[in-house]
Amino acid sequence: MGTFVMSGAISGGFLFTLHADEGDVVLISEWYTARGSCKNGVDAVRLNAQDRKRYRQRVSDEGCFYFVLTAANGKTVGVSSMFSSEQACELGIFQVMRAALGAGLLER
Repeated sequence: MGTFVMSGAISGGFLFTLHADEGDVVLISEWYTARGSCKNGVDAVRLNAQDRKRYRQRVSDEGCFYFVLTAANGKTVGVSSMFSSEQACELGIFQVMRAALGAGLLER
């Protein structure tokens, strides 16, 4: 079981990260202007993380693989870090699916 960590910036924005059991960050959100919107983003990950169709694999300009998790409306709710191979990217998706299942929320 993973952990969502919601952080606030001095400038007033908020973001969350999803951490796997081992503590590695497996998903990063966009910046939100309000705490409530950030919590809604966490809920969107919880709702969509188990649906493999919500993940979109992509390749960066540098040739690295990453994925985007989207909500039912197509809006991005989280982005992975970069991976060196498509297989590693697929493993990253599995890690998000596993970590999001029952993950708690820690606010910093």
